[in-house]
Amino acid sequence: MHFNHLNAHDSGKLGFIFYTIGDEPKFYYTEYDENLNRFGRRTRINLKPPYKNYSILASCNGLVFFGLVGFHGRFHNGYICICNPITGERIVLPQVGDARNILTGFGFGYCASTNEYKVVTIRWGTVLGYTLGSYTGWRYVENMDRDIIPGRKIGEFLNGAIHWVDQKGTIFAFDLADEEFHALPSSPCLLKAGNPPYVARLGEFLCAIYENGVSRDIWILKNYKNHEDVTWNNEFIRINAEPITFIRSGKVLGYRGLGRIVYRCDLKASSSKVRVKSGMLFQRGVPHRNTLVSLEGLGAIYRNY
Repeated sequence: MHFNHLNAHDSGKLGFIFYTIGDEPKFYYTEYDENLNRFGRRTRINLKPPYKNYSILASCNGLVFFGLVGFHGRFHNGYICICNPITGERIVLPQVGDARNILTGFGFGYCASTNEYKVVTIRWGTVLGYTLGSYTGWRYVENMDRDIIPGRKIGEFLNGAIHWVDQKGTIFAFDLADEEFHALPSSPCLLKAGNPPYVARLGEFLCAIYENGVSRDIWILKNYKNHEDVTWNNEFIRINAEPITFIRSGKVLGYRGLGRIVYRCDLKASSSKVRVKSGMLFQRGVPHRNTLVSLEGLGAIYRNY
């Protein structure tokens, strides 16, 4: 099913792409209404990935980035799919080397200066890039000597760059324009109890998040225009959930519990949270804005799903 409307964000609602728990993942689109604190009518996406166990990894300008998840949450090399639920277009990227290999890092984003969408993968220090519609396939970019923290391989795209954290707790960005890595200034609390933070995009902010049992401490980057102009907020936010995104009121939506129930968390009282009405259990979901960005228009070889 294709959607009949665009840009729920313009109507004051926040769109999401997610899939539900079950033997076969089912993909849906829904909108969060902050006034009612609930997810609205869900629309099934008849996406049929070429492989089972696909996971939603990211969404950028209406294009959804999927990867193949194996045992213990490992992401397998070469099984990457990108689609636009509005246009019904889908592209499966060529495999990178031996498909049995495991990626140690990957990300997806948009380069405004060249109007290009790029996928970046990291495998044991080797960085490869793929530009949609370029017909050049995977290309070598460089080698790097950073080890991305386990379990946080998905890079976060913001301001033209994809961001990860290494095991020393350093946040570094891969700029999609010059295709170079740049280290960002350390957050005010670099390491807590010897554990590095992970990086997350919450709304239009890049954040360093420290896990402390069931709670999360969130440090926010301010004035982040590029990797050379970065300052940190001098205060952190603590919530008892895994954050998903900021909403207009400044509160945070976050997961809590094994069933991945979504709560709205009040930042003024870390223990204050209200369950979001949804009628379903999430496995993973990402904020998503419907667009008409066309894979065909980008020159990518695609098929309808």
